[in-house]
Amino acid sequence: MNKILCSLIAVCAGSLSLSLLAPLPAAAQAKGTVVEEIVARVNNQIITRSDYQKADVSLRDDIAHACQNCPADKISNEYKDKQKDLLRDLIDQQLLVERAKDM
Repeated sequence: MNKILCSLIAVCAGSLSLSLLAPLPAAAQAKGTVVEEIVARVNNQIITRSDYQKADVSLRDDIAHACQNCPADKISNEYKDKQKDLLRDLIDQQLLVERAKDM
């Protein structure tokens, strides 16, 4: 009887240790949070969503400042036109910074 009990305990302990080593199901794992979203990668540098948003606000402010007496339609249209090139401009800026560092 003792031999049977000891072997049963050993089997249960072995299966318990295997279940402890197994990965937890997805629902039990801690959910990760996104700290910053990458919009573009330029060689070894990145452009984040917050960088893009800051540039967008700056673009809007620059247009409004440059054309203070303009109608709202004109400001809005100019903003939309320049916003299309905003990401490309940010990438160009990163490339220029890298080139300046190389020189």
